[in-house]
Amino acid sequence: MIDKMLVRRRFARSIGDYDREAFVQKKMAETLLELLADRPDFSPRRVLEIGCGTGIFTRLLLAEFTSISELEAIDLVPECAQYMNVDPRVRFRAGDAETLAFDGVFDLIVSSAALQWIEDFSRFSEKVAAALRPGGVFAFSSFGSENLGALRNATGRGLSGFEPEEMNLLLGKHFKMFRLTREEQTLAFATPLDALRHLKSTGVTASGGGEVWTKGRLAGLLERFSEKELVYDCIYYGGEKL
Repeated sequence: MIDKMLVRRRFARSIGDYDREAFVQKKMAETLLELLADRPDFSPRRVLEIGCGTGIFTRLLLAEFTSISELEAIDLVPECAQYMNVDPRVRFRAGDAETLAFDGVFDLIVSSAALQWIEDFSRFSEKVAAALRPGGVFAFSSFGSENLGALRNATGRGLSGFEPEEMNLLLGKHFKMFRLTREEQTLAFATPLDALRHLKSTGVTASGGGEVWTKGRLAGLLERFSEKELVYDCIYYGGEKL
């Protein structure tokens, strides 16, 4: 089970550092935008973004698709509201996308580097499908099963991540897939401690259990984690509602 309150606290604590440190998440946002921009004659008007965070993807989406008349942005972290004053078309709602009611019907439901926090993805995909118009698009980026493998080996903890084949089978109940890709992104650091500090600044430590990374715990972790690289397993999906 994912401790959503822990996730919320960790991201709220790191929100001021997020944009500076979120190198992989920014690249994922750009790739997800390319996935949508490649769709011929795609002009969404009403959009729902799940896990908007500091608006990295929100700003890209609004700049690319001038057809958007309304964008509803949802995030578990209420503090993200301060980043959502980017455009009068944006309406921010704080809450858990798994339990929060979606407001109306959308042309596009999208999420960049956030769906790894969904607990019941099967039920969630049904909820997404119900909120899309016929032919509407569900597109997202997230992380695969090999994500941050060295850290998982060192801590014994981590999110399970997606396997593309299993994900496509599950989503195939509601969507006709038009894109499914997987890529590896590697970040290099001067020391293992720098790598761990980067993770802390992007809220990723919310997946590592309930303990706080004190100096003593960091020292213990560094005895097991000696890598100067973080390897991210990135998944991109695009599907049209059946």
